[in-house]
Amino acid sequence: MKTRTNLAPFALALLASAHLVACGGGGTKSGTGGATGDAGTPTGGKTGTGGSSDGGGTGGATGDAGAVTCTAPTGTAPSGTTGLQAAGPAVASTATRPQFDMATADATYTMLKALSLGQNVGPAKVVDNWDPITTGIGNVSTFTATYTVAGDGSGDFTTVQQAITTARALNPTACARAYIRIKPGTYREVVTIASKTTVTAITLYSTDPDASHTVIVFGNASKTGTGDAGLTLGTSGSATFTNNSNFFQAKNLTFANDYVETGVGNEQAVALLNQGDKAQFENVRVLGNQDTLYLKSVNTGVIARAYFRDSYVEGDTDFIFGRGTVVFDHCEIHTMGNSKQSGTATAAPSTELLNDYGFLYSSCRFTADANVTAGSTFLARQWFESNRLQAVGKMIVRNSTIGPHINPTMPWQPWLSSNGNRAVPAAAGDGGADGGALTPMVISAVLYTSADYYQFLGGGPSPPEPYLGEYGNTTATGSPSDASTPTDGGVDAPADAPAATDGGGSN
Repeated sequence: MKTRTNLAPFALALLASAHLVACGGGGTKSGTGGATGDAGTPTGGKTGTGGSSDGGGTGGATGDAGAVTCTAPTGTAPSGTTGLQAAGPAVASTATRPQFDMATADATYTMLKALSLGQNVGPAKVVDNWDPITTGIGNVSTFTATYTVAGDGSGDFTTVQQAITTARALNPTACARAYIRIKPGTYREVVTIASKTTVTAITLYSTDPDASHTVIVFGNASKTGTGDAGLTLGTSGSATFTNNSNFFQAKNLTFANDYVETGVGNEQAVALLNQGDKAQFENVRVLGNQDTLYLKSVNTGVIARAYFRDSYVEGDTDFIFGRGTVVFDHCEIHTMGNSKQSGTATAAPSTELLNDYGFLYSSCRFTADANVTAGSTFLARQWFESNRLQAVGKMIVRNSTIGPHINPTMPWQPWLSSNGNRAVPAAAGDGGADGGALTPMVISAVLYTSADYYQFLGGGPSPPEPYLGEYGNTTATGSPSDASTPTDGGVDAPADAPAATDGGGSN
């Protein structure tokens, strides 16, 4: 794991200032290590390699761009999210649909609580009280673009990767955050923001409030690589857009993976992969089918937080997944009705055992295509990532509207692997590494609380910690007519390939 320098002091210093700050000596248009070439096509043309460094742009105009400037926004107005959705009528808690009371929900499962803990999983976690809710990313009309991306050649760059590569070469002491404006258009490319120890943070934005007008899209899938038959990319490698850096922001954009499903084999096709901490997304659309939004961290012992506000995510199978700590605030979570519409879940959290928070949905709407059968899908199923003991999966849904496609009596689906087994060690680990010898055991029940987990090991917190639960949700118009609990043992797991090297599925 690479160490990181906290850029917050630099960012605060810039935000407090209204004057221009010169960044770097003489900016350059060329991507780091990139070959020179034409300016690209109107669709974004030059794709990044999708590797672990920023030098993915293949080309771009060369030459001295002159000294660039970083301008602190004059305001950080929130995007206008309304208040917390009113709680629905009290619902009786059942063994398969556990409910919180208001006191528990408001004392423990709030957005600020979930986002307040960072850096390390377990006892070494840091309480830094990160609050992206109060300020938001800001009003884009107050931004001065450090660089502009335009497919028609009217900006500084024609691809998003070129702009990011150049911005990341700026001096972070002088330029804590680069604002990259993307003009409306379709940018067909693979984009990667690498992790670096000291670096200028990135804000990507469009001034067009309709996020559908500004699209970053590609069509890779896990099983094959474009243009190279038989190349295995793995789940992480399929991502259209990958962020590995802290303090990333995106607003008014669409991230998409347009791989066309066949209904056969490993078809994980990620649109957006985030591994950076304190990532903010406002008014974004994340589009795909299986494994649309991957919320990860650089390794299993590190917390990576993300906040989605007023956004839309769609897919058909486990389409929001991973071990990240993530808050969805006034978002729409939409289940697609296509090749895998039955017996699937909207989410597959793989939260670490000693991470207090996984996915928290607040004031969200869970919707579906009209052809998705009532009661046929689930809120989530816990992903026991890499068969790790510590990957338990945690998800809370509160003050939200649940559509009739979600099973009304058992909205949490058991994870059904091909052999029904999960590796369970003799003793609990530390949250970042397996502990004890592994013994195969059949797991047939959902791990609703820590009591369900520690029954195999003994001990555990008292009272038990909830892993899955709801509070104050309402049912959308049209009650489900089918309250059965369908199973689908053949649904593809969001497993990485090639095999992970960190013991927890980090590629």
